[in-house]
Amino acid sequence: MPDPVHVLVFSSFALAVVAIGSLALNRGANATLPLRKGNDGYWGAISSSVDWCEENYMHSTYVAETHNTISSAIIALVGAAGVECCHGCSAEGRYWLLSVLLIVIGLGSMAFHGALRHWMQMLDEVPMLWLVVAATFCTLEHEAKGHGGRRYGAWLPAALLLWAAVISAATILLQGGLQVICFHAGFASAELVALYGVYRLYRDTADAQTRRICRGSFALFALSILCWSADGLLCARLQNLPWGLPNPQLHAWGWHILVALAAYGLLVASLMERLGLLGRRPRVVWRAGCWPVVAADPLPPRALRGGGSLSGSGAASGGVLKARTD
Repeated sequence: MPDPVHVLVFSSFALAVVAIGSLALNRGANATLPLRKGNDGYWGAISSSVDWCEENYMHSTYVAETHNTISSAIIALVGAAGVECCHGCSAEGRYWLLSVLLIVIGLGSMAFHGALRHWMQMLDEVPMLWLVVAATFCTLEHEAKGHGGRRYGAWLPAALLLWAAVISAATILLQGGLQVICFHAGFASAELVALYGVYRLYRDTADAQTRRICRGSFALFALSILCWSADGLLCARLQNLPWGLPNPQLHAWGWHILVALAAYGLLVASLMERLGLLGRRPRVVWRAGCWPVVAADPLPPRALRGGGSLSGSGAASGGVLKARTD
């Protein structure tokens, strides 16, 4: 019987495909949503390829989408929490990069939603592409033995970098519906590969807490996509709810918050598995009973001296399963 979480993830992706089609095909060259109010804010005419389901410049002439801008700041804060987690367990640089990119995305998203200008949109979307590329590398290479070791060799990072550069250039240069399709297709394809890597981690790990975090993160991720899709497909209805109910701003308080929390959870799960393979006996510490951070034994002396491979050491060769069954 299929795992309900997996069914939810892939069903939400299917719905997102429909929403992307709506964004690209139904909004014309300006890709604007119906019922938009205000268009004469400080930043001038909208030039982004997408204008989300939030009425523009309703609270300030300096901020186009207030809810989306505020919620984007939370993405940056979650990224900062990732940096703190990496520092606390002396994580490898690849995990620091994931956390820093999440901060950059949060700040870029604030700029994008605050102005709805094309060049500010790029500050949001291009770092998103590089984040999923970095996540793909982490999930495919987490089984490599040794500090900084690689399972697939140099071709994998080279291929990922080339792919990210090509999609980034297309995202920047294209306009309108074609830009929407190019970015979201590129982002989703890398995202699926990264999620498959996390699924393999979830399937193979012997640690109950890592499995719990993976399941929770998958569920949050699927719900975030559902919110993103509903915001795009049901905008007219969301802006005209019965009994005078306000628009729930699903892009802001659904997509932004839930996907940031999911990304942090998957970072923690990947860190747990990677540090276990390095023989550092990682463990999850729950702050306030709800926020996971990773603690681990100090780096072995050989890694501290030169960052060399630990593949020949008994500590690293057992991986997570050995570390948890000793």
